[in-house]
Amino acid sequence: MTTAQAVGAVSREAAEWHAIDWRAINRNVRRLQVRIVQATKERRVARMGIPKVATSRDSALHIR
Repeated sequence: MTTAQAVGAVSREAAEWHAIDWRAINRNVRRLQVRIVQATKERRVARMGIPKVATSRDSALHIR
């Protein structure tokens, strides 16, 4: 019995997970991080609608 069968997971989910363009995802996350840092430095975080937790140092360390 495979793990997928044991936990009742659908096997296609693994294939879909590997089909994700992770390079594009990482580029997008990095771009958003740069925007958040710039907004934080310019004190316009509230105007961008960025939650305070997203701009804290500890949260940023976990994004990497």
